Amino acid sequence: MRRCRSVAFALSLAAPIIAQGQATVPGQFRGKWAGSQAKCHVPSESSLAIYADRIDFYESRGRVLAVKVVGEGDVEVELESSGEGQVWRSTGHFRLSEDRRSLTDVTRREYPTVRVRCEEGRVGP
Repeated sequence: MRRCRSVAFALSLAAPIIAQGQATVPGQFRGKWAGSQAKCHVPSESSLAIYADRIDFYESRGRVLAVKVVGEGDVEVELESSGEGQVWRSTGHFRLSEDRRSLTDVTRREYPTVRVRCEEGRVGP
């Protein structure tokens, strides 16, 4: 009985770590993204830059707290974001196209946002 309690206690300590998942965005998602190639070199509301440890939006930046890989080209990212004097937590859900040239933000399923990979390619390590 004592051994079962020890195992249960050890698992309870590990559970939060397991639930958080990894805190690094997988390499295939990293890069600069925009609503079109023409918008890649001009800051706009569609601007997005994904790094290993953060995601930069047009008017905010989010520090990656946890990453859940849903599938090969499907990831959910928990962020602590800041912008315009505010700080908040949110979860973003992103899907890559098969050719990895477009990224769809499906966080709000009723309003998916499609972006193209900018020619600069991947960013960060």
